[in-house]
Amino acid sequence: PLADASIIPTFLLSGFTRQTVKVALGGDGGDELFAGYPTYQAFRLAQFYTRIPEWIRKTLVERWAVKLPVSWNNMSFDFRVKKFISGLPYLPVVRNYVWLGTFSPEEQDGLLAFPLGEQGNADRVYGILEELMEGCAFDSLLGRLLFLDMKLYLQEGVLVKVDRASMANSLEVRVPYLDHEFVDLVTGLPEDFKLRGWTTKYIFKRAVRKKLPAELVSRKKKGFGIPVAKWIAGDLRALFSDMLSPDRLRNQGIFNPTVVSRLL
Repeated sequence: PLADASIIPTFLLSGFTRQTVKVALGGDGGDELFAGYPTYQAFRLAQFYTRIPEWIRKTLVERWAVKLPVSWNNMSFDFRVKKFISGLPYLPVVRNYVWLGTFSPEEQDGLLAFPLGEQGNADRVYGILEELMEGCAFDSLLGRLLFLDMKLYLQEGVLVKVDRASMANSLEVRVPYLDHEFVDLVTGLPEDFKLRGWTTKYIFKRAVRKKLPAELVSRKKKGFGIPVAKWIAGDLRALFSDMLSPDRLRNQGIFNPTVVSRLL
């Protein structure tokens, strides 16, 4: 199973592309090599934010943040603020996966209908990080984060998604940014060339700014998402209500019906 809804637009785009070509070039790997994700900016922000006295954070920021109205917009302001705060209690390398994931370990404990055993869920979920870090040659936090995203998010998620979606349309997608010589070159660059201040993919943008339109180089990050929330509340409401009905969930014995109903 692949829990990434962006496989749907990737599948549709692959079908559209296959109408005219058999092979396409993809940009996967660029974000992991050049620190292109907003999570890297969030790590930099967290370094400043956690220096603020806790009572100020709790009373002035976090109490206010939970009251922000929910928006259905992709990567909305309220979503980013709440996500940022949810990852702060964890170690820096773990925060990334709390921010990227849907449910924290504590939320998973309530969501599942069965206990996960005596070992803490956070240890079970994020234990793989410690194993991977043993093979990591980077000492800096950013270097370790880029390494983990390459080994986990890119390797086990993004590339799997694109391969399935494209091959289902008989389209071959190649990933030039993952040429091993290019990867060796970029991973050896100073980190300031990748994340400079709050600017992600700094040297990459400098390299292409004379070759691409300015509005493209400076465009804000845009995920490849779909409006799942609107579908749940609108056109597909009956389908979701049926697939996630309390009786069905009780029979399956995997998810807690009360928690799922509250989420819906």
